[in-house]
Amino acid sequence: METTNYKQVYAKITKGLSPKIQAIFERRFGIKTGEPETLESIGQSLKITRERVRQIEEAGFNHIRKNHKDTLEAVLAEFKT
Repeated sequence: METTNYKQVYAKITKGLSPKIQAIFERRFGIKTGEPETLESIGQSLKITRERVRQIEEAGFNHIRKNHKDTLEAVLAEFKT
């Protein structure tokens, strides 16, 4: 059985995102630090509202869903077995 390298998957699906969206993802999910941040804390440091952070995050998810459907399905299929 082949194991998935999730770092490679993450790099692949976030490659086409803007640097701002990538930075929000990294902070929101603790990609680099291991400590996820709240919408509020990210918004405060970027001087935008937490709602705007959420909207930017959602735009990133929409881009990933639209452009990397096959990759996402392959990863999710691993969890179904």
